[in-house]
Amino acid sequence: MKKVFQMRMLLVVLVSLLALPVIGMAEEYVTGEEVITKKEDEKAMEEKEAVELEGMIITATKTEHTLGDVPTSVSVITKEEIKAANIESAADALGWITGVRLKRSSWQPNKTTASLLGLPSEYALVLVNGQRVFGGGTGRGTSQSVDLEQYPAEMIERIEVVKGPASCLYGSEAVSGVINIITKSSPKKPSFYASSSLGTHDTRIYKASHGFTIDKFGYFLSYTRRESDGMDPETDEFDADNLYASLSYDFTPSVKLTLQPSFYQQDDIVNEQQSETRSLNTILDWRPDELSKLSIRVSGHDFDREWTSAASMGSPAQKHEEENDKREAELNYSRPFFNINLITLGYQYFKEEYKYYLIDDKEQTMNSGFIQDEINLDPFIVTLGARVDHYDRWGTNFYPKAGLVYRTSDSLKFKGSIGKAFKAPNFGELYYNEFFMGGRSWIRGNPDLDPEEALGYQIGAEYRYNNLLMQCSLFRNDLKDMIKIYTIQENYKMGKPLWSYHNIEKAHTQGVEFNMIIDFTEKLKGKLGYTFVNSEDENTGKDLTYTPEHDVIVELNCKESKWLPHINLKGEYVGERYQNSENTKELGGYFLAHVKFSKTFFKRYNAFLSIDNIFDKKYDEESEMPGTEFLGGVSVNF
Repeated sequence: MKKVFQMRMLLVVLVSLLALPVIGMAEEYVTGEEVITKKEDEKAMEEKEAVELEGMIITATKTEHTLGDVPTSVSVITKEEIKAANIESAADALGWITGVRLKRSSWQPNKTTASLLGLPSEYALVLVNGQRVFGGGTGRGTSQSVDLEQYPAEMIERIEVVKGPASCLYGSEAVSGVINIITKSSPKKPSFYASSSLGTHDTRIYKASHGFTIDKFGYFLSYTRRESDGMDPETDEFDADNLYASLSYDFTPSVKLTLQPSFYQQDDIVNEQQSETRSLNTILDWRPDELSKLSIRVSGHDFDREWTSAASMGSPAQKHEEENDKREAELNYSRPFFNINLITLGYQYFKEEYKYYLIDDKEQTMNSGFIQDEINLDPFIVTLGARVDHYDRWGTNFYPKAGLVYRTSDSLKFKGSIGKAFKAPNFGELYYNEFFMGGRSWIRGNPDLDPEEALGYQIGAEYRYNNLLMQCSLFRNDLKDMIKIYTIQENYKMGKPLWSYHNIEKAHTQGVEFNMIIDFTEKLKGKLGYTFVNSEDENTGKDLTYTPEHDVIVELNCKESKWLPHINLKGEYVGERYQNSENTKELGGYFLAHVKFSKTFFKRYNAFLSIDNIFDKKYDEESEMPGTEFLGGVSVNF
């Protein structure tokens, strides 16, 4: 293993040295107006104020808007912030956003999911450049949620987190919100990046990316290899490969075609399990005139998993397969009318096919249409929208939404929104034949489940003063027919319980989010985020599981100077929460501290070190989580 690591380190160094003349020649190809030196880039980056995020252009409403004009609660983390904090993946990045709760799987190595507004992760829809992505599994919890570790930081331009019901624009699953990962496109000047790092649990990460634009054609390529023993080397050892590309061609100044293929493979070595995710997102953007925009997107997302089950109950070990394939087509057209309206019309087709040894082959299709009107009545911005989905199984569903932004001044604004959301049961929840799950219980599906519905409300305020930005919002989500796991029989077989799924009558989450960002000096920035959540299964009066009432994030970011490294300090507090639906097993609150260092040498080389859980705090989620973890390495960037 050491020889393999040494060979990879040597390869990174050789590629870096060979790239020097290549990059130099490529830079000569670019015109003088396009060339911006690295030093100028860094200086411009340092001059950006934290509060300028308010003016950032985002796409949370399927049209381009400044962050301050969106009526719902939206958070953004940019590539500059990702780089400054030595962030490794989308999961790592989301952990720095107020109101986002990460959950690290205790039984699936290297898997981290994210939840919003106190609801479990399966209620948040994850997109990559507008394309739906899926965890691949069925059932409840992290098995069906998207693994955010599979998206390395080097491929990310920014991440937009839209909190609150978003089914009006995105359909099913967008109950608590949407996480949209926007990847990098081809750079105007040639770029090259490579890094190698080592960490706790014998973790080894190798990364490389390259991009360039030549005339009308542009490309960006990213590759990441990750190897680790996981939290427990006897059960969690894995390796994973991620390959992403963005290929674009400008036919004319108003017509652009983009292809975004990706491939992710993970091998669970100890358990002899391999999973693959293949994806292709094709986008055609056309501006028929200066005012209107037409976007056509066609995509496919395939998940395959193979594993060998252990011999049990007299049965020999067996090989199994799971396939989950999705096809999607979407058309969006937007155009302003009457100088105050921006109308967006859209159509979406979606088809899913599922094959699993415990379920007969299944498929479902959906056709959707939506409309949105954004009305600028300065100082008010009113957003009205509606979507109709027709499922071949669930029939027709209607999701309306309304939002309002009121700018009382350049410094103070108020926001409010209300919307309906919908979530259909997945094939596992409906059709699982009885099987033994992870040595813990037996489980079977329930074909009589009803879809879940939600009505969400938000109201908030935002205040800017010099280098200070403060945001506060109140939210509530009322759920009807929420799907939960329950026990049918305590001692069913082998002394293990039998579980199934059922709809509970009503549940809700409600609470407050507060966020404050301040630039103390040009190089020192601070952040404070606080989330309070009250959750309840209204059928029993009990709290929802794994939902802490209090969640606090404190961050201090000090930019690199001539003699000092870039230092990023983060503290987080997670309050008490219940481990079971009867609220008889309570997990204690905990505080974690993390620090990240990075230092640039000779303009192009960087050394970095991350220390998570500095004080080696022992805490529990589904099981005991690891203590202090280190990750350090070097990178080169041209």
